[in-house]
Amino acid sequence: KEGRLEMLGGMAIPDLNLCQGESLLRNLLMGRDWYERHFGVVPEIGGMMDAFGMSSQLPQILQLAGYRYLVPGRMPNLDSSIDANRPFLWQGLDGSRVVVANSAACVAHQGYVTNVPVIYPPSVRLGQTVAALKQLEGDALVFYFTELGVLEEDLFWIIEVANRQGGRPVTFGRVADFMARIDPSTLPLFCGEMNPVFSGCYTTRITVKQGVRKAEHLLFQAEALAALSHRKVDFEPLWHELILAQFHDAICGCHTDKANQEIQEKIDFVQKESQAIAEQSLDQLSAGPLTVFNPHPHPGLYLVEAELDKGQVPAGVPVQRLGDRIFFEAELPALGAAGFQLQKEKSDSSGSKVLKGVTSITTPYFQADFKDGRAEIVDLQSERNIFGSNFGEILFRWDNGSMWTESFMNEPCGSECQDEELVEISEGPLFFQVVTAGRVRPGRKPISGNHGDYWTGFGSLAFRKEFLFPKHQPYFRMNLQVDWQGKNTKVGIRFPVCLEPANAVGTYAVPFGSMIRRPYFEVPCEYASTATALNRKDYQHASGDWPALDWVNYSDNQGGLSIANTGTPGHQLVGKNILIALLRSGTRCADGSMYPQEGSFEQGRHNFAFAFQAHSPAELGKAVQLGAMLNRPPICRQTKTKAVSKKSASLLRYKQSNIALSAIHTCPDGGILVRLYESIGRSEPALEINTKCQVFETDCRGKNAVLLPSKTLSFKPFEVKTIILK
Repeated sequence: KEGRLEMLGGMAIPDLNLCQGESLLRNLLMGRDWYERHFGVVPEIGGMMDAFGMSSQLPQILQLAGYRYLVPGRMPNLDSSIDANRPFLWQGLDGSRVVVANSAACVAHQGYVTNVPVIYPPSVRLGQTVAALKQLEGDALVFYFTELGVLEEDLFWIIEVANRQGGRPVTFGRVADFMARIDPSTLPLFCGEMNPVFSGCYTTRITVKQGVRKAEHLLFQAEALAALSHRKVDFEPLWHELILAQFHDAICGCHTDKANQEIQEKIDFVQKESQAIAEQSLDQLSAGPLTVFNPHPHPGLYLVEAELDKGQVPAGVPVQRLGDRIFFEAELPALGAAGFQLQKEKSDSSGSKVLKGVTSITTPYFQADFKDGRAEIVDLQSERNIFGSNFGEILFRWDNGSMWTESFMNEPCGSECQDEELVEISEGPLFFQVVTAGRVRPGRKPISGNHGDYWTGFGSLAFRKEFLFPKHQPYFRMNLQVDWQGKNTKVGIRFPVCLEPANAVGTYAVPFGSMIRRPYFEVPCEYASTATALNRKDYQHASGDWPALDWVNYSDNQGGLSIANTGTPGHQLVGKNILIALLRSGTRCADGSMYPQEGSFEQGRHNFAFAFQAHSPAELGKAVQLGAMLNRPPICRQTKTKAVSKKSASLLRYKQSNIALSAIHTCPDGGILVRLYESIGRSEPALEINTKCQVFETDCRGKNAVLLPSKTLSFKPFEVKTIILK
């Protein structure tokens, strides 16, 4: 009440590149609610200190949640004309702006100054840093912080001494008071993102990133199904645990094995509870003995995977069994449920037949050959084939960096060091399955005088690829299993493309949108004109990947390829390759004097999933749909009901593929809240919401609702909007 304790930010400081936009928004909203509930304070300042890079949509997310100002995290690649230590305006992708004020200096009492072998007593170090404040110009925001115990009370008399020497006074104050004195009209303007930094974080402890991504999508489905089935469920405990797992040092993998266990427990809790809520809601929505929910706003023919009682398959639809998995193809309503009767399985109609002696397959969409174990794929729907040779080559390289930062000293090794062979090709009514397997050959001469195979710490690397080519879908999938033993290594995968790099555009999915980025690392000389420059400090911090969420797209002016993933955020789109990082195991002690522990080496088996679709450069919305399809597949629930199968009405549907769904959940004031966003930078003047409900446009909390009689919304590029259906 006296103003001596100030509240900033949300529930926790998340990583701003590895979490969905919905997670970032809920984090801020829940934090604001907590402050108001416990202290009667509603903060207007977002606090993202230490976040590893700043997403381009953060200004809009802050505004949606009611924040006007930002104390930022790390700001690599900030325009050189802007002083990072002075306030500036930051404009996001949709045009939203926030005032950013970073600390102009720091007051500290650490006794050891880096690279200077002199140890200072705390009071001396405090005196040095306070005295330096007198050299600052104008009104300056300065932080005192410590990671080494509690506040040093000597600070008070040291400030008194400094002020007695004249000049501008050093005083205590509130960040809010400093922000209130800023005139935004006088500030320089920065547009875009402040990335990359610490790109090793996009791959270290990859299982945490995969787990968070899966939890986000399961939580979306659980909230949507609870709303559609009119079940009252308190989702705040699930969001609370997920937000803690998204804390920047948590999801980034910069932690100990003990912390990793606690983080995994939170992720497992969210996944398990979300799955249970979804199943209970499907029981209430039951549309037949087998109920299938389509979480997408587009009706159509979907390939569905289900776990059913032994010997049971859905009736009236094409079915294919693959080991313990049942697949079937069915027309599903948009954001609705469809019911199916069950019948006994007939092996002659649902089984997959192994094609002995066959090394290639053909569908209406693709032709693929695997005669030497390497994938040679042709797109049959385009005049020019977009797929390069040896599609899906496993790469590995020496990386002895820390948990945060990469450190490379050699070019990647690939198929020249591997043995890969075709295991089998099988065919069923719905798709072809192709399986290959390979491993890295041991015994290569080590580099740089190291001992062991390849380099010190390299153990063994084996992999298994399963390709699924649907006969009635314009995409194909690859499930990849990697078995890794060792350390000091980064493992990735290469998807080559046949395009013109000089005219190519790389687009990466980011929270609530997407970004076009140019390559910056290891650009071959023939593609030097496509590279963008980073200052030296940023280059050393980053050293490799750009972050992306569910999908990336690489296109020139004739065509392109979209690749969806389920939790592999580290990407490079450079030259004629899409490179995706799979796992890394650095060993260097750095960044907080932490040695990477055994669990961070990611030894053992890891599973990855990808989906691929070629399309024209004007059809970028297909990348959005592909990412949603892979991460939010239709979900099934087998019940004991004997009811006649039926289809439920769609909650809503619309045609535009560039408008993405962020959330569907029960609104506290009644109705169902739906959050949408424009995802690829294309204005949408008239999105018609096809629904039987009344449509109200509202704020992100579901307040201040305004009826839309026409049921039509307009979107600026990358704009986020919230509606309520009643």
